[in-house]
Amino acid sequence: MDFEKLEEVPVGKYLEMIRLKTSVLLAACMKIGAIAGGASSETADLLYEAGINVGLAFQLQDDLLDTFGDVESFGKEIGGDIRSNKKTYLYIKSLELASPEDRKILKEYYSRESEGNFTVGEKIEAVTSIFRKYRIDEVTGELIRSFANKALMTFDRIVADPAGKAELRNLFLLLLDRKS
Repeated sequence: MDFEKLEEVPVGKYLEMIRLKTSVLLAACMKIGAIAGGASSETADLLYEAGINVGLAFQLQDDLLDTFGDVESFGKEIGGDIRSNKKTYLYIKSLELASPEDRKILKEYYSRESEGNFTVGEKIEAVTSIFRKYRIDEVTGELIRSFANKALMTFDRIVADPAGKAELRNLFLLLLDRKS
């Protein structure tokens, strides 16, 4: 799924891509761990479902931190996704919400043909400015919280040893509330 070659990507397609790329791996690990630990099939299925939502929230948080994170906390250069023209949720949602003029500007900055017309710093600043204009950080944060809440509500339906469940819940919370 090489979205960078497509001019536009629907939000639903992007979410499906990160579900398949990130969420399924986490969910499968959760389910395999449950099965290996002798949990019921219902518990294994609930852990899988919760893992899908944690994975979605985790990847969206990664997208958000790449643009709006603190370089020291994040541990890598801010703006890498913009620099490499990655069509993240932030970019896709901006195209959806932006005025025709701002859509044109975003597409220009993400166009390989126009890369020599500006510095990387100018590109990151201009794209981030449009993201801020449309409050994409807040919109993304709302979606992250939605997936996180779904994950925790699913997790809370699991009947398990309270101590073990608390440890796993804390791991979920750590993944969901990361700054790096």
